[in-house]
Amino acid sequence: MTKEQRELWEAEKHAVRQLRDGMGMAVDRPIIDTVAVLRLLGFHTYMSCGGHIDRALGPSVSIASPHADEHRRRAHEAEKQGDREQARRAWQMVERHNAVELRRLVLLLARFYDGREVPHDHRLVAQGFGRLRYDLGSHSRDLLRVVPRNQRRALLDKQRQELRDFTDFLKVERFSAPR
Repeated sequence: MTKEQRELWEAEKHAVRQLRDGMGMAVDRPIIDTVAVLRLLGFHTYMSCGGHIDRALGPSVSIASPHADEHRRRAHEAEKQGDREQARRAWQMVERHNAVELRRLVLLLARFYDGREVPHDHRLVAQGFGRLRYDLGSHSRDLLRVVPRNQRRALLDKQRQELRDFTDFLKVERFSAPR
């Protein structure tokens, strides 16, 4: 990285460390770099989780188009007024905007996995519901809920490592591409 790129990277990580969720909680330390690089690539991160053994949660980052917010507001307003057709059109716009973000993320995942041999259950996937958001996380993210307690740390470590590898790939994408 050039000096300017390093400064940009550190500034974005600092900005991510300042973010708070609706309960006043900071971004989890294991996910800060992932959130920062996604934001530098133009993704609007909606929420994130670094993974927690005690709550059986795998690491994830949720993305949603900021352009969907106004249409979501319109959809809710139309629903309150009983205008089903207007609500349907607004929800379609929400889904369309979020799908654009999903497509960008899926293309990055495809490039990341091109030629990369990783067990299927360790691969990262984007899944979700277009009206709300899409979540980037391990294919095995929800398995933390069912694996024996003594195996959770190993699974969480594998999930975090795959996300770190993807984060490193994204950093190369962001800082090596001509801007």
